Amino acid sequence: MASRALVAGLPGVIETIVAMTATVLLVAVVNPEPGLLVLGAVLAIILSRSKLVDIWRGRLESLIVLPLLAVVTAGVALLFATVPVVGAVAFTAGLFLSVWLRRFGPTWQRIGSLIALPFVTLLVAPAHLGAGAAPLAALVSVIALAVVVAVRVLGGLVWKRSVAPPELPLPPGALRPIASTRMALQLAASVAAAFVLGFWLFPGHWAWVVLTAYLVQSANRGRADVVYKSGLRILGAVAGTVLALLLSGVRLEGPPLVVVLLVSLAVGLFLRGISYAFWALVVTLALTLLQGGSVDLWPRVLAILVGAVCGMLASWFLLPIRSEGVLRRRIANVLGELGSRPSLGSRPSLGSRPSLGPVEEVAAPFVLLARVPIAPRRLRRAGEWVQLIREIAAQDVPATARPALAAARRAMREPEAITPALRELLAAME
Repeated sequence: MASRALVAGLPGVIETIVAMTATVLLVAVVNPEPGLLVLGAVLAIILSRSKLVDIWRGRLESLIVLPLLAVVTAGVALLFATVPVVGAVAFTAGLFLSVWLRRFGPTWQRIGSLIALPFVTLLVAPAHLGAGAAPLAALVSVIALAVVVAVRVLGGLVWKRSVAPPELPLPPGALRPIASTRMALQLAASVAAAFVLGFWLFPGHWAWVVLTAYLVQSANRGRADVVYKSGLRILGAVAGTVLALLLSGVRLEGPPLVVVLLVSLAVGLFLRGISYAFWALVVTLALTLLQGGSVDLWPRVLAILVGAVCGMLASWFLLPIRSEGVLRRRIANVLGELGSRPSLGSRPSLGSRPSLGPVEEVAAPFVLLARVPIAPRRLRRAGEWVQLIREIAAQDVPATARPALAAARRAMREPEAITPALRELLAAME
C-alpha cells in the first residue's frame, strides 16, 4: 500500500515541489530575508497540499484573506519579540478560531484553514517576521497563492485529478459538543500547555514544543490518530537530530543554503507518501540548517517529546473523539457510495470504484495494530475492517451481492458485527 500511495500521490508532490521552488525564487528577487523565504515556502507547501485553491471561489477567498492574515501574523510575531505571553495568547486564539469556524459551513471552513497557514511560519522562524515586515509578508502571501494556482491549473492539463467525494457529516447530536468544537478546544488546550511548558522548560526552543503540539493535533481524527502521529513525529525528529549532529560542522549561507533546503524539503515531500516520519526527519534537519546548525539538538528532541505529550493528553482527556468511530463512519461512506452506483457485473471497473482516500487517512494506526499478535482483539479488529474494505472497493457490486451490501451498511452501527458482515459481502461479490 505504501508504494501504491507513493505513486498515486506523485503528481501532487511534483506540483508542490515546483510551487515551493518557484515561490522561493520569486520571493528572493523581492527580498531575500530568510523569514520571508520561509513564509513563502511554507505557504506554498500547505496551499499546494490542501484543496483550498481547487475551486475559483476558494482562490478568490484566499486572495482576499491571506494578505490580511499575513499582516496579522507579522503583528503576532512582533508580540512574540516584545510581549511573548500576549503573543502566545493571540497565537492560541487564532488556531482555536481556525478550527472552530468549520461549524459554519464550507466557506468558513476554507477561511479557517487559511487562518492557520501564516501562523505556522512563526514556529519555524519567529525572529524573522517583526516590525516593518507586514507589507512584505502580505506580498509574499499573494506571490505564493498566484504560483500555487498557476501550477495547479497547469498540472490539471497534464494529468487527470482524482477528486474524493465529500465526507458525510455526523448526524445531529452524535457528538456534544460537535466535532469541530471539540477539535478546536483540544488544539487550543494542547498549544496553550505547550506554550507554558515551552517558556518554562525550553526558553530557547519553545517553538519546537508548540510546533509539535500543533502538528499532532492538526487534522485531528481521533485519539489513535494523534498518538500515531506523535510517535512518528518523535521517531523522525530523533533520526533527523542524529543526522544533524553528523552535519553539525557544516555551515551554509546564502544561495547554497536555499538550494539545500529546497532539495531536502522536496525529498521529504516525496517520502511523506510512505511515512510521516520521513517528513519529520527532513523538517528537523531543514530547521537545524536554517537556524545555523547549532549542536544543542537533544534538548530539542526533548522539547518535541513534551509537545507530543501535550497533544496526546488533550486528545485523550478533553472531550475525546474515538478514532474507531471516525473509521466506521468513513467505511460507511464507502459502502454508501458502492450502494449508489449501478451494478456493472463482476468485472472491476476503475470508474465505478469508490475513493478510499478518507479511509486511508485514518487507517495507519489500525493497520499497525492488526499486525501485533499480542494486541487486544478489540484493537486489532479495526485493522481487519480496513483490509476488507480495500478488497471490497477494488471490485464492482453485482446485483446478487446487493442484500449483503445492505446488511454490511446496517452492521456499521455495531462494531462486533462489522467484520462478519464485510466478509459476507466480499464472499458475495466473488
